[in-house]
Amino acid sequence: MSEQRQGRRFPAFPVILTVALVAAALLLTPNIRLYVEQQQQKQQLQSEVDQQRSELGELQQERARWDDPAYIRAQTRQRLYFVVPGETTYVVVDGDQAKSADDRAHQTPSQSVTSSDQKWTDLLGSSIVQAGVGDQPLDGDQTQSDQGGQNGQNDQGEQQEQQ
Repeated sequence: MSEQRQGRRFPAFPVILTVALVAAALLLTPNIRLYVEQQQQKQQLQSEVDQQRSELGELQQERARWDDPAYIRAQTRQRLYFVVPGETTYVVVDGDQAKSADDRAHQTPSQSVTSSDQKWTDLLGSSIVQAGVGDQPLDGDQTQSDQGGQNGQNDQGEQQEQQ
């Protein structure tokens, strides 16, 4: 019988070893994940520091350029349009965006320019009234009669405040 018991006996060492390895894996997994995240964050911060150092170097070079009187003169001419007495300066306005007359002639106007909710005669009349009444901006949504009533009330209030 003793021989039969030894053959059936369950080996405890492999089971204990497996349980220990699983427990170690469960305990170390969160720490390993945290370590990996910290390493990624460290690399990101290091790249930011490197970028800021390169920007600092560029700014220091820029500052060193401003110590040169010739550079200062060149910048005042370029940015502030300063000239030495006796020189003539020409400034080209919108030189990059200039279009030829042919390009502008073949361009179609936008929909907001070509269409209106009101008749042109009403807009003309309200414009004339607005120009004669005051310095208020022209609003295309108001009719001629609405503007006359509102402007008359505003003008009376302004005259009372001035007195």
